[in-house]
Amino acid sequence: MSEQSQKELRSEGGAAVSASVADEAHRDQGAPKQEARVQRPAEVPRRRRAQRVMSTIARWRTRGLAAWAAVMLVGGLVGLLFFARPATSAVEMRNLTEFPQITLQNFLDGSFFTDVSLWYADTYPLREPMVAADHGIDSLFGVTVDGAMVGGNVKADEIPDAVSDDAESPESSVAATPASAPDERVIAEDIQANIMDGIYIKDGAGYSIYYFDQQAADTYIAAMNKAAERLDGISTVYSIMSPANSITLDPVDAANVGGSDQKQTLAYLATRFDQRVKSVEIVDDIIAHRSEYLYFYTDHHWTQQGAYLAYEAFCKAKGIEPVTLDQRRHENFGEFQGTYYDTVASMGNVRTDTVDAYFPNGTNEMTYWTEEGEELVGAIVDENAATWDIPFKYSCFIQGDQPLETIHNPKIDDGSSCLVVKDSYGCAFVPLLVDSYEDVHVIDFRYTDQNICDYAKKNNIQDVIFITGMKIGLTESVAATLLAEVS
Repeated sequence: MSEQSQKELRSEGGAAVSASVADEAHRDQGAPKQEARVQRPAEVPRRRRAQRVMSTIARWRTRGLAAWAAVMLVGGLVGLLFFARPATSAVEMRNLTEFPQITLQNFLDGSFFTDVSLWYADTYPLREPMVAADHGIDSLFGVTVDGAMVGGNVKADEIPDAVSDDAESPESSVAATPASAPDERVIAEDIQANIMDGIYIKDGAGYSIYYFDQQAADTYIAAMNKAAERLDGISTVYSIMSPANSITLDPVDAANVGGSDQKQTLAYLATRFDQRVKSVEIVDDIIAHRSEYLYFYTDHHWTQQGAYLAYEAFCKAKGIEPVTLDQRRHENFGEFQGTYYDTVASMGNVRTDTVDAYFPNGTNEMTYWTEEGEELVGAIVDENAATWDIPFKYSCFIQGDQPLETIHNPKIDDGSSCLVVKDSYGCAFVPLLVDSYEDVHVIDFRYTDQNICDYAKKNNIQDVIFITGMKIGLTESVAATLLAEVS
């Protein structure tokens, strides 16, 4: 290429570059100029501090995730400790869920896996210590609530005021003879739900609120009437119902917490009973003595002082002289924590319960049979209860809930006998009866399929005494069980 050509090329290239620059400048006209940002020296340590903070946060996040994973792993391993799983709950005073039996039907419909999940949660080895720790943390923060309702919001049926001549009879409104009693597990779950449904916390105590269930009440009435019919001319049938402990509340509090009128409920039962059924009325006596220690503060049961009012009313209905508490040996077995203890404690203050026991004079020995059919001899009032774990001390009375028990009083030889058909409220009641009969038989209808009327006939029982708490006996599955076992 000639020298002239090279000059022209360079000249054209320069012109092109100049034109390009000119065009760029033309395009940028009117736009704000952006100066290159220069990092200031002070920003360097600030950025380094931010990086250190982010690094620390990331490090603690990693540690937190690792700790959480470790807790979950330990929790899973604890859950696999099948040998450490409890069979009973000291806090709730009940048998815990048993591992379900697998069948083709429950496997296919999925209920087996649901039951396994329930069993796993109900029998987790650290369940109760964890609940106790939660309550301890609450107390450290001073969490206290008074005059509060826990649970509840149950829609109760309206209690009929009176019975007209053309009113439907209990036998016609319920199955007169159920095909079979409900499953024991269903009964236990219903009782637990009913007891824990509606608890009023006041002054460190838990008060159970009663809600009327028309179907359950009519089924219970039908059971009493059926028993009286089958035992006509053989045994006298008595019905005793312990009101829920909210019956002892101040009238203002009682009106505020709602629930159903327990006195009206018991009056309804009495008006529907067969004339051969003797209804033992105790509500007025309990209300008159409500300032006394008749019910535990942390439990749904009555104390033996409360049970004594029922014994006294029974003796009046039967026409015999009661053996007073002053005529009996008395022992205090120390502190007791009942079914509502956790609920009350979670609200802050909790009043201390103690178990006062009164011994029978004629004998303190009885024979009883376990659910497994084992025959044992034990104490009617067990003095060893003073050394038992705190939540179990109510079981000092007649060894707790057993399917069948018999007591012979050698100091009475008049041939008198009674059969007490009970739930757990009857435990504190039975020792008081011992000095009024030669022979006392006890059946806890929840744990046996024994036919009550057949048993009474076979053993020449003079008096059949049904005693239950209203929150238990007037639960539908419980009443249905009673009806099945007297039919």
